[in-house]
Amino acid sequence: MDGATRSSSTPWRCAGWHALCLAWDEQEAVGYLDGKPFHKTPLVPGEPVHGTLLRLGGSFLENTPMTGDLDEVFLYDRRLTEAAIAALAAAEEPLKSKLPGIL
Repeated sequence: MDGATRSSSTPWRCAGWHALCLAWDEQEAVGYLDGKPFHKTPLVPGEPVHGTLLRLGGSFLENTPMTGDLDEVFLYDRRLTEAAIAALAAAEEPLKSKLPGIL
């Protein structure tokens, strides 16, 4: 995220690159910024999650486009541990160099 705004209860402006992660399983969803959790919400198996929107880039409400870049977007088939999320956030070289078969 570069120059983006994240929202949970308060807006946040950032400058520079940051690692953003959303991890979930059947019990909860947790948002992480730079390897540290910033928001949790409980989940009920089989029930929709009401009032939660996920959009990468821009704003749903103001029709405002994102100013910045998204880089190295990955989707995993399992929930990562907090240690794995912190390690990804601390990485100093591109992740694609360590993952074979990534475009």
